[in-house]
Amino acid sequence: MLSAARLRLAQAAPHVRLLVLLVLVAVGATHRASGSWNDDSRMATIQSLVEFHSLVIDHSDFVGTGDKVFVNGHFYSEKPPMPAVIGALIYLPLHAVGIELHSGTNLAYFLITLFTIGGCWIAGTLAFFGSLRFTGLDPERRLLATLALAFGSLYLTWATTFNNHEMAAGCLAVGFYCLLRGRYAEGSIPRNLAAAGLFLSLAGTADMPTAIFYPIFFLYVLRDPALRARLGQYGRERVLTYFNAQRMASDAARAYEAVLGA
Repeated sequence: MLSAARLRLAQAAPHVRLLVLLVLVAVGATHRASGSWNDDSRMATIQSLVEFHSLVIDHSDFVGTGDKVFVNGHFYSEKPPMPAVIGALIYLPLHAVGIELHSGTNLAYFLITLFTIGGCWIAGTLAFFGSLRFTGLDPERRLLATLALAFGSLYLTWATTFNNHEMAAGCLAVGFYCLLRGRYAEGSIPRNLAAAGLFLSLAGTADMPTAIFYPIFFLYVLRDPALRARLGQYGRERVLTYFNAQRMASDAARAYEAVLGA
């Protein structure tokens, strides 16, 4: 059975082999416990949001972290909140089924880190592989270049613990890939550009210094007359579709009917 599975994997397309390898490494390499003040600070916010419905970390198991601030009589994490908010979305169903987050080795930390940071590592690596397609490289060479990034750089190191840098890097890679798809008119251009804006924004909120890439990508758009024209065209179409007088009147009527019906 294993031999047959290995044979099928060897014959699979490069992106399939890459995905399987990334998932296996992510599962095996992700840490099972918080190992620094940095980790503790973010876990404190995640635990507090889910268990105490607050950003105050006074009652968290991780309040002993040194990466915190004292404001109006309470302790708060001094880290950017977006990674912790995303982590809380993962921890919420885990907590509901009894998988508790606490200091020391625990399943909750592993799963939160795997599905957020590990997921960003996998998505960013696949996006890098996809972006190389626009260079004209054949799939096997793209696979080798992608493996060099994924396993021969700090990109893997940061993927094993909960941090904002890996999340930002993964979102940047996905956002740039979506921007390239919009640039070369692959699939729905509005959806690709909207996805690019979403992931690039997530990168900026996760790790603020990555905002330096915003003007770089903006200049990339400005230098392409065709892409500028498409952006203007789709922007105008969106306004005419969703913000016309008929649409606003219809929405207002439904709102009044809902109020009157209540």
